[in-house]
Parts: sequence; structure tokens; C-alpha cells
Amino acid sequence: MSIPSDLIDVAVVARILQVHVSAVYRWLERGRIVGYRIGGRWRLSRADVMAFVRRTGPDVYCVNGKATGPPVGQVSHDDAMRLLRESGII
Repeated sequence: MSIPSDLIDVAVVARILQVHVSAVYRWLERGRIVGYRIGGRWRLSRADVMAFVRRTGPDVYCVNGKATGPPVGQVSHDDAMRLLRESGII
């Protein structure tokens, strides 16, 4: 498996999606989002983050960094897509 060249770190993904970094780590551990461990740190490709947002929709974004439970909409799906575009992810 080749590692993509467009990798970003967990903190950037969390900031863009407006969730706590622990939510991103939880998604990685549960296999909900694809990531790569490089030098003991997680990295995510821009394409994988984009695919995750498209696949999960608004129900994944939750308050207090919790990635489970009912959809409470800390950031909407449309807003997440806009933030990804503005940050250069897509």
C-alpha cells in the first residue's frame, strides 16, 4: 500500500470539522476514517477526509468531541464541505 503525499495531521482535521481531536482518534480507531501511522503519529489524506465527510454526512458531528449518539450538529455537512474547500483540502 502506498502512502498518499497530501497528508494532514489529526489536529488540522479536528479544527476543520470543528470537533475535538479525540473524536478524530476515535474515528481512526474504529475504522470510520482512513489514516496512516507515520513515526507514531496519525496522518490523514485530504481525499480520505473528503470521502469521510461525504460518506458520513451531518450525523457524525457531535458536541464535546463525541462521535456517537444522535445528530446534534455542531457543524453541518454543508459547512464541513465549505471548510474543507476553504482550507484547501478539496
